[in-house]
Amino acid sequence: RRDAQHSPGNADIGEDNQHERNSEKHQAHEQQQLLYGLFLCMYLVTLTGNVLIILAIGSNPHLHTPMYFFLANLSFADMGLISSTVTKMLFNVRTQHRTISYTGCLTQMYLFMMFDDLDSFFLDVMAYDR
Repeated sequence: RRDAQHSPGNADIGEDNQHERNSEKHQAHEQQQLLYGLFLCMYLVTLTGNVLIILAIGSNPHLHTPMYFFLANLSFADMGLISSTVTKMLFNVRTQHRTISYTGCLTQMYLFMMFDDLDSFFLDVMAYDR
């Protein structure tokens, strides 16, 4: 049995399996880096768009009406909502660290639900104001 396990033919099979595993790990790492870049770009575009909305409304006196006030607050709530989840996901992908503490989980869930409720509240008020 030992001779069969250590024969040159079996060694080639083991090396092939190891090569396939390394290739799969490399491919998965490349995919994670691509997704990291994609999500980071989408996150930055979202933040930039919301900041521009807030700055435009704040800098133009003609836009100081209730509807635009709520729109600026909606943009702020959107920034908080996206930041409460995407930043942790980007951190996890970048560091390959996929755990979260109980306190971190509670904090993330609280922020997510709070900003989601704020989003709904501002949309409701904007619809009522219309």
